[in-house]
Amino acid sequence: AYRKISSFLLGGVVYEDPWLAGGHNGLSNSEDPELPQAPFERVAELRSFMNEVGLSETPIVMAGGVWHLKDWEHWFDNLQIGPIAFQFGTRPLLTKESPISTEWKKKLLTLEEGDVFLNKFSPTGFYSSAVRNNFIHELQERNSRQIKFSESASEEFNNEFAMGSRGRKIYLTAKGKELANTWTKAGYTEAMK
Repeated sequence: AYRKISSFLLGGVVYEDPWLAGGHNGLSNSEDPELPQAPFERVAELRSFMNEVGLSETPIVMAGGVWHLKDWEHWFDNLQIGPIAFQFGTRPLLTKESPISTEWKKKLLTLEEGDVFLNKFSPTGFYSSAVRNNFIHELQERNSRQIKFSESASEEFNNEFAMGSRGRKIYLTAKGKELANTWTKAGYTEAMK
């Protein structure tokens, strides 16, 4: 059977939009999660590349943010996009069978723009979507209190700073030391490495 369809080795290419999809996202380190890009241009660029390598008839599957096909009508029969399919949300979070709490189900129905953001707090190192809550806010605050340091003095890292209960010496930039002193005075005394 495989020999009969060998010209169709690739069934489709999934484009999971980094700003519209949930879970772990395909953002590269060169992209800014705070500057979302519309998917049309990105998918058109993907199609252009696919056309160059002989995949003009291979469909692209748009995943992420697909709730109503009427929102995507300008993609139908569009030469810049080519053959296209759409993947509707696959996580039945709001069903009766879903193990998440009723409180969270209600919260998901009332989310507004800005309530979800992309972050790198996942242990995988990939960008991930998160609903802003107290825990995420704490992680954001902790993240904002990070500075570079060195274990030895250098031209750039020439400001000594005592870290931890034993007063271990590290070296900071002038700006880094200023920030560290401000945070210490504000009660953030436990250095994390």
